[in-house]
Amino acid sequence: MALASVVRALAARLPDKPYAVNLCEDRHAFMVGFAAETNDVAANARAKLDAKGIDLLVANDVSQAGIGFDAEDNEVLLIDRWGGARALPRMSKSAVADAILSDILRLRTAAGRAAGKVTR
Repeated sequence: MALASVVRALAARLPDKPYAVNLCEDRHAFMVGFAAETNDVAANARAKLDAKGIDLLVANDVSQAGIGFDAEDNEVLLIDRWGGARALPRMSKSAVADAILSDILRLRTAAGRAAGKVTR
């Protein structure tokens, strides 16, 4: 699945890109941003999600040792524009990518149903 590969690549680069990616102008696209935080992760991530107008923000606390930068594992917080938040426990970056993709698919499906649309 091509999207899974893209999400894995993005999650692998999460520690190296501490800013939201907002390059797509197509508002039918599901927008995901990434943020590296050092304090008040949930509040700062929510503010960035709102400011960027994206659908999902993946935030990680880069002040924690053993995750993120120069580490095999990561621990992230997923915050969506519908008010949801999901903390992913410490896991491999590949597992983080799979969880992000699962959340994207779940949220897109739920948003499509709420709008009366069929999503793929």
